[in-house]
Amino acid sequence: MTNLGRATITAMALLLVACTEQDVRETEADAHPLAVTESMATPVSGAPTWRVDDTWRYSDGYELRVSAVQGSDTTFQRVDTLDEWLVRRGLFKVRSKQGNVYREVIYRTKDPEELFPLAVNKQVVFSEEYLRAGELIRRNTSWTVEGREIIQVPAGTFNCWILVMRTRGVQSDWTGSERWWYSPEVKHYVRLEYRYGTEPAGARVLMSYNLAKP
Repeated sequence: MTNLGRATITAMALLLVACTEQDVRETEADAHPLAVTESMATPVSGAPTWRVDDTWRYSDGYELRVSAVQGSDTTFQRVDTLDEWLVRRGLFKVRSKQGNVYREVIYRTKDPEELFPLAVNKQVVFSEEYLRAGELIRRNTSWTVEGREIIQVPAGTFNCWILVMRTRGVQSDWTGSERWWYSPEVKHYVRLEYRYGTEPAGARVLMSYNLAKP
């Protein structure tokens, strides 16, 4: 074999190795997207703060708009049905009205806002109670930060905290659960999976949102 032939074979081998190494690097980056973005995630020091006219629209038609902010309490009005509103203190519901049913929740044993600042595996456990049609309902509830995940929904791609709520009735065997993909950027969940009692499980994803300017 001539020297020219040997040089050509050597050059082709080196090119093949370089291409293979590049393919491996690209495959590893695609397989571990969180390894690239985790260090760039914005830390969450406290619960979200909302402004009047912040709006979120979901895949099942559910749409919320902030109608009032008073101190630590924020009122959300259902846009798709005007007979429902709720008040959150941080992420946690303290009052609500759906049709003729009004609820005011009292949290016992622990403040649920102790879930913040968020950290993987952090949990807060508490009891809560409210009146429903004159009956005092008591539940034992937990919220757990189960992890982080980047997910894509029609509204965009978001770096989320996975928050899981589990609750059980004290006077009955009723149970409920919610799994939030909570985005600090959106100030709300971008995906929700839920089940309450014997009702069928449900889910919704964020279609669009608008945060009011300061």
